[in-house]
Amino acid sequence: MQPRDPLFPSFKRSPHHNRVKRFAGVQPTSLQPNGSLGTPPVFAPLEPSSERFITEPPSPYKVPVASYIARWVAGVVLLLCFCCFSQTALATVYYWRTAAPNNVWTNVNNWSTGGYGGAAAAAFPGPADVATFGLLAQTPSNITFTGIPLAGVGAIDATTLQRVITIPAGEILTIAGTGSDAGGNANITIALNATMKILAGATVQGAGGGSRWNIAGTLELVDNGAVISSGMVFYAGSTLLYSGTVAHTTAFELIDGNTNVLYTPGFPGNITVTNTAGVTLAAGNTYALSGSTLTLSPGGILAFGNSTVLDILAGATLCGGGGSFRGNATASLRQYGAGACGCISFVAPQTLNQLVCDGGGFGLSGNLTLVGALSILNSGSLGLASCGGPTKLTLQNAGNMINGALSQLQVYPNGIVEIDGNSSISGTGSVTYMAGATLQYINGSNV
Repeated sequence: MQPRDPLFPSFKRSPHHNRVKRFAGVQPTSLQPNGSLGTPPVFAPLEPSSERFITEPPSPYKVPVASYIARWVAGVVLLLCFCCFSQTALATVYYWRTAAPNNVWTNVNNWSTGGYGGAAAAAFPGPADVATFGLLAQTPSNITFTGIPLAGVGAIDATTLQRVITIPAGEILTIAGTGSDAGGNANITIALNATMKILAGATVQGAGGGSRWNIAGTLELVDNGAVISSGMVFYAGSTLLYSGTVAHTTAFELIDGNTNVLYTPGFPGNITVTNTAGVTLAAGNTYALSGSTLTLSPGGILAFGNSTVLDILAGATLCGGGGSFRGNATASLRQYGAGACGCISFVAPQTLNQLVCDGGGFGLSGNLTLVGALSILNSGSLGLASCGGPTKLTLQNAGNMINGALSQLQVYPNGIVEIDGNSSISGTGSVTYMAGATLQYINGSNV
């Protein structure tokens, strides 16, 4: 019968396991009383028939490598489960006490883990915890927080709140987890020069819509941190900041919480993009900015979804700022009487359907292909390579229009206008080629 491993009884040993081969004719050397080794051993010729084996008894300490690997994997899984459980178990629900003595976030006497009327807590809510606010009798006064720690809180539960919570100038409210919810009568205001930061993976919503989260300061969405329902309202002078290194697609942050549709006539706050992985304007929507500034900061990317339209309206400003657009052959960028600062550029795909400069204008740096039409109207202007560096605008459609005596396409040194196929430019405006600029035709163009 084959011996079995004592730790793994189902594991059968090979019949050749732990065998030691000895050779016939080898005499062991013994130590002599005078310290010599005695007569050297004499090796007899080895004959196949003289080979014999001695089988060692099974060792309880020898375990197959596969068994060690299985144990290691099981240990890692168990450790991960323990860590996940520990994080959940450590989350604590804190209640803003009915008898809170002041509005300092870090004052433990303002918080209780035993309900609104409970005893003071031993700590204040942190990035793994939930801060809870209640009805009129439970939270009897408006709160203007001070001393909010930079680590912030896991979530704010204001589903029954009927008061106003204000984050004043200079304070930063960081939301680190999921589940922040402002209820049907809540009013949480981020004041001018204050910030609410929603970290990667964290979410905020406003139950029932309406102006639940009122942004007069800055709302920062880090990576894929998200607003997952209507209820957010931005005001003139506010800022929506997209930061991080993980791609983000726009959602309810650009929806007017009072109407549950996109802002009309346009988003009233400033938008700044520093996210280097790209913020994608959701497909099929027409977004507009009015009275505000869109800034593409160095490395920041604002991407067009399928059939997306971005309108920069009069009173708004488009600033290249060192960032870029990511094009889409079905998307359009339209500027109506808006200002500009710096040049805009595109990263692959460097393509748009339509580009409009109507009463406004900007500079273009790098390459851009228009599969639809270029329209420069009502004293609008477009400068190719006006910020230096090689720039090429390829026109693939026959409907390009430069109309109006003061409407113009200016091609600076290192700028190229490329006419593809039977594309053409018409209208009463002008195209100006400076020294070092180029006009070229490709794919059988009619010259």
